[in-house]
Amino acid sequence: MDATTLQTAATKSQLSTKVKLELPSQWYAWFTLLRIHARDSELWNLINPDQPEQPGDMLPAPLGPTLAQARELLAEEKKAHPTFEFSAANVLQLLRNEYLTKLQKHKTKEAKAFAIRKWISRTVEPSTYEFILSDLEKKHPQGFSLRQLIKGIKSRLAPSESSMREETRRLYRACLNEATLAHTKPDLWYAKWNRAYMRAQTHKIREIEEPYGIHDFLDAVGARFDPVWARNMLYTITNNESQGIENTYTLRDYGTCFHAITTRHKYEHNNARGVCTTLGERSDQEDEQENKETETQKGSQSRKKSKCPCPKGADRSWHKWAAKDCKILRSIITRTKDPEIRRFPKEDDCRKAKERYESKQWESLRATIAKEGWGKGSKSSTTEGSDSPTGGSFSAVIIDPSVMQANDPCDIISTRQHPLSLSTVLSNCDAIHLVNDVDLLEPGSYRETKGEYVEAGATSYLISGRGTRVLKKILNGVDGAQTTDLILKDVAVIKDFHVNVVSASRLRDKGAWICGFDDTLRFGPLKQGVILAPLVRKHKILFLQYKPLSLYAAKNPPINLSAVIQAVENRMQSSKRGRLSRDPPRLREDTKELWHLRSGHLAPAALTKLPIHTRNVRFKGTKRINCETCAQVHARQVISRRLYTHKSNGSVERAGQQMTVNSNSMLSGARLPTNLWSESVQAATFLYNISPNQA
Repeated sequence: MDATTLQTAATKSQLSTKVKLELPSQWYAWFTLLRIHARDSELWNLINPDQPEQPGDMLPAPLGPTLAQARELLAEEKKAHPTFEFSAANVLQLLRNEYLTKLQKHKTKEAKAFAIRKWISRTVEPSTYEFILSDLEKKHPQGFSLRQLIKGIKSRLAPSESSMREETRRLYRACLNEATLAHTKPDLWYAKWNRAYMRAQTHKIREIEEPYGIHDFLDAVGARFDPVWARNMLYTITNNESQGIENTYTLRDYGTCFHAITTRHKYEHNNARGVCTTLGERSDQEDEQENKETETQKGSQSRKKSKCPCPKGADRSWHKWAAKDCKILRSIITRTKDPEIRRFPKEDDCRKAKERYESKQWESLRATIAKEGWGKGSKSSTTEGSDSPTGGSFSAVIIDPSVMQANDPCDIISTRQHPLSLSTVLSNCDAIHLVNDVDLLEPGSYRETKGEYVEAGATSYLISGRGTRVLKKILNGVDGAQTTDLILKDVAVIKDFHVNVVSASRLRDKGAWICGFDDTLRFGPLKQGVILAPLVRKHKILFLQYKPLSLYAAKNPPINLSAVIQAVENRMQSSKRGRLSRDPPRLREDTKELWHLRSGHLAPAALTKLPIHTRNVRFKGTKRINCETCAQVHARQVISRRLYTHKSNGSVERAGQQMTVNSNSMLSGARLPTNLWSESVQAATFLYNISPNQA
């Protein structure tokens, strides 16, 4: 046996021993690797268990030539060719050379077969492999071939064809579902899908049959990877089917096209075209147009080598961009790190760069930056919004309720409008203008929209329409302070949103910007800018219009419609001594009807006895007829005109009606949302069970 061939084959087998065969579920991976090794060794025709056994499976060694064979062959050659002049010794030498060639090929094939047999012994579970070997030795005492060995392993460990097909279907469906998950990379997913697809082709499952397999694939990749491409492909397929045009593309073609598109997007889109902090509506085409305009304005200056006091410019003495556009220099001077800078300079280099910047050599640069600000290459990651009504609509207004309630002496249960629902926030983190009421728009400007949403955190809000909003006399004008209107176009309407929003990014398109030093809205350059409007900073938020609502349910709430829970804040009484357990609790004097509501509509007689059996409760009883809810519950005749309602069954339905009416009354009286009906029913039932009907 050739030692080199054997060593090479054994080395290949050792690299693949990670795949084990112990269970039927591992058969496919193990058998696939075996088939790959056998085909690489050109032995698959001797191993394939699906083929019948052949005489050459045992790899018989070639026989050496004899002198009799040489003489017989010489006689046949002379008979066919009389002029043949070779002797028997010459023919024997030719046969021996042919024998040595066959013997070398036989040894090579035998070494490869030995390597595969060794790989099988290392990967198959030992006890199972030993049992299979003993069974084969009994059936074939003279020896068994590799094909017989693989057939024995297959009969013991291979699953049925139906189970393998079902497992393939499960893996393929799981791969399609993985495409809809977040943080799934398209290139890695495509590689996984390609493996699942090839396995599905082997078992011919129906999930890849056309056209349903194509539709499932496009739905999967259209969920997150490339919705536009998938939607266009589905539209083309549907259009061709309606016109009777046959689709000539296969599922493999769509997969290859998707991989090519994702690969192109991966290398074409650079890091500059990313999502910015304001998440404004801006397309790549606008960025390209801006770059072209910038190059036109700079002309040949952009192609010149510019010096810069930053560490990179000092070492190489030049930049491809102007010094005022240098992000590294801006980060050093302003002491803010730009996330686009991968390798920030060391502290010593930063100190030297700052000294160079403050030297007389760069006096003109300092004057330019003080007058015009830092260049576009060093701007913070803010993007100005566009007028497009679709895509890129985000809202990031964050309100801390604890800050709003810091000075409130009471805790109020109320489901009215949000306290800031009439106020207008001026936010840098919003990509669009929005209002929470259609009445805030100009009459006749409202138009309905469909399929548009605004994302706020992990929640999406439906945009019901858009229009124009005019904030009357809010800006400073030529006629004096607060004499000019602010007109906002393309304002989104989100009903019942907690606050109205004016996007600072969109105002910046028109030259207006926020000065955080004095909380003002300004227009124009940094030093020559004029103040358009003063802003109001409340609750850690900047407001363009601050119109807070009272946190109370109403100024003078009707007694039978709301419940106010008075709770003095502990932080407001930090200087007072807390009540000890030996001190009697404070007397609670409330109206009799309010206590009737608190007790879950307690019966009149039981309500009269409530002050006797409780402490610090003082009130007089109320008649049942004075409570509308109780009168409806205990009415002797209830008028109902609902269709298909059978006759009342007596006390059982009467009790159920009482719980339903009490629950609805508790929700409406406390101004709680209707989706809390399960809790209110349980509370009404609990109060009913612990309360006596009579005193």
